[in-house]
Amino acid sequence: MSSTAQENIYVEVALPRGPRGLLSYKIPQQLRDRVVSGCRVLVPLGRANRRMTAYVVSTSNEKPDYSLKEVLDLLDDEPLFDPIRSELFRFVAAYYHVSLGDVIRCGLPSGLNVADARMASLTDAGRAQCSTEPVLALLQEGDRPVKSLKVSNSQLLRLAKNGLITLRYELERPRVTARYVSVIQPTGVSPSRPLREGASPSLLLKILGDDGPQEVPSLAERVPNHGAAVRRLVALGAAKIERIQVFRDPWRGENAEKDVKPTLNSGQASAVAQVGAAIEDRCFEGFFLKGVTGSGKTEVYLHALELAMAGGLGGIVLVPEIALTPQLAGRFRARFGDKVAVLHSALSDGERLDQWELIRRGERPCVVGARSALFAPLPKLGIVVVDEEHDGSFKQEEAPRYHARDLALKLGQLAGCPVVLGSATPSLESIANVDRGRLEMLELPVRIGGRALPKVTVVDLRDHPPVRPEAILSQPMIDALEETVSRGEQGIIFLNRRGYANCLLCRGCGHVPSCESCSISLTYHRARRRLTCHYCGFVQRVPSACPDCSAQSLELVGTGTEQVERILGEVLPGANVARMDRDTTRGRQLQSLLNRFRSGEINVLVGTQMVAKGHDFPNVTLVGVLLAEQMLKLPDFRASERTFQLLTQVAGRAGRHLKPGRVLIQTYDPEHHSLACAKTHDVDSFVAMELAQRRLRLFPPFSYLILLKLDAPDAHVVQNAAGRVTYRLKEVIGQCGLNVNVVGPQLAPLERIKGRTRYQVLLRSPDRSALHRAASVVTDADSSLLGGARMAIDVDPINLL
Repeated sequence: MSSTAQENIYVEVALPRGPRGLLSYKIPQQLRDRVVSGCRVLVPLGRANRRMTAYVVSTSNEKPDYSLKEVLDLLDDEPLFDPIRSELFRFVAAYYHVSLGDVIRCGLPSGLNVADARMASLTDAGRAQCSTEPVLALLQEGDRPVKSLKVSNSQLLRLAKNGLITLRYELERPRVTARYVSVIQPTGVSPSRPLREGASPSLLLKILGDDGPQEVPSLAERVPNHGAAVRRLVALGAAKIERIQVFRDPWRGENAEKDVKPTLNSGQASAVAQVGAAIEDRCFEGFFLKGVTGSGKTEVYLHALELAMAGGLGGIVLVPEIALTPQLAGRFRARFGDKVAVLHSALSDGERLDQWELIRRGERPCVVGARSALFAPLPKLGIVVVDEEHDGSFKQEEAPRYHARDLALKLGQLAGCPVVLGSATPSLESIANVDRGRLEMLELPVRIGGRALPKVTVVDLRDHPPVRPEAILSQPMIDALEETVSRGEQGIIFLNRRGYANCLLCRGCGHVPSCESCSISLTYHRARRRLTCHYCGFVQRVPSACPDCSAQSLELVGTGTEQVERILGEVLPGANVARMDRDTTRGRQLQSLLNRFRSGEINVLVGTQMVAKGHDFPNVTLVGVLLAEQMLKLPDFRASERTFQLLTQVAGRAGRHLKPGRVLIQTYDPEHHSLACAKTHDVDSFVAMELAQRRLRLFPPFSYLILLKLDAPDAHVVQNAAGRVTYRLKEVIGQCGLNVNVVGPQLAPLERIKGRTRYQVLLRSPDRSALHRAASVVTDADSSLLGGARMAIDVDPINLL
């Protein structure tokens, strides 16, 4: 290749929240030896040349047949993602029908990117009309970003056309950056002039001699007028200043006590040996670790990670809930110390950036976190673990709508390392993959130390109606709680419904206050004395009279965890009852609540499904389920599977250590197979029955699904758009002879959320490639197909509501 051709270096970039396809740019001469795949660059976009962050996905010496704009700047000194992650990002974009730029943005720490923000400024003419235009009044105090004005684009353009405002672009700073601090350290050279005894410079020099280098801000309490003292020592050559990066601590200074590594039982040892062989061979192999609750699956993960780290490799451990992340990360930290990084949404942007950087440097080879931790930039990946693999929270509900469990297997293939999926209640998809030979089954059939699984008693509410109906508490449940507390033991009460009451009902006319933007009734929260929508966050005061008929006959209907907590406080005088749901676990409240329960300060913990997953509390001997069939009534083919899994998991919190456990399950439908199998901890029988029904109805794992979700503020707009999409799909499916079934269009079970009417079109096929070929028809469709509607493509959907 000629030298001229070699100089013409070009890049292909992906833009977050930009065009779906890749864009090409020319690299300016001064950057050609520095721009590589995996870096971020600043590029001009569109006619206005708005500056945007873009991700370099490839470089080339071949000039396209069209003229190109130049890259404006390089934002990284070294790549943010390696070839393995690049391949993973490309797979996600193709399989889940999303833009590559949005996938990469999801896989990197948030807040890194920079872009031009549109700013609005008030003109002299506009200043004269502030009293007539509310938007103009907002600009009187200075220029503001357009997005903060909360006005339509057409209104802004009208004001600009009339000369009342001017619009321009201005580069925004990244929301998060690395943190640096000035450190003063001695040079070993005596001051060029003598220091007065007892003066601040003399005191500072002694501190540096005794204690070594010091962060300058930390000297404020030790050295009077420390800033002047620092400058004096530097000027005299006795000290120098360096800027070093400091890392924000996600553990908040908490020390991890070193644990004692237990001896594995035969089942655990066999599992570790098989996984360890794959780690040593550095080859991909998929394992399914099926172990009853309390069987020691976590210890298998710990031993496998230890083997990987001993070979200079790292590992990723995914957990489904943020509530589990601190607990499980704590166990890994007790074993591996400062080699553990944690990644989850409760971290600040700065903490997450610092953890990501330490992982990338190889200083934290063990990563524990929620689903996004899958993209952690470990230099040498040796194993991936997905704990509680059945849990639906591994599926992201916003674009990109990936499933972390499935991507973990893909990452293992790309990195050449084993992947372990673990659960006491396997998903039917994973069981099918075992049957098809894609996963190797590893089993832990008994609890650690041969401890018995808890005895499960089903309380038929038709025979034992609630004696405290406002909290759905039967007499057997109350008796069991009283006995547990009297013995100094702890109990967990499970109700998958937060708030105080389901709704407010007028006994006069039947009116139920509903959300203004969603087709759902408002939930009453007693602590805030407000009615709240759990979908959009709308809040309103509790009316004193019915808004429809003005009658003073409003009553609370149904119950939630907040009311159960209050009633149990009355039923169990002297007992400390607490609640664990989204309302009580915001920010740092979660860890405090878990610590209080583990220490025994709390006797009874009432909670939603957050209490069901993975927790290990030694003194919990009773678990009560207040309304077991609650989820069975949902219009979802997975309702039975989720009910069985949730009941089995929450039951598994009881009797995990020396004291035996028991479980009481209240229900009006004790004959349902989900409940009957949960009562006997019979996973195999449930799986067999459920698989038979799925095979008969051609639902996953015997078919594949893609759900098209359309919405718009106007019901007619989205209805027409859904009709056009369906017509186009059926047209192409017929022309190409694809074996794809189209169900819909139809209103979503929750017809309206956040002011937008929702329609669904479900695609189903036993042929995955045919299904994706059909979906690509609407993925690449132009805007005329949708009109003013919005469409999301959900591949392998978990939530059909």
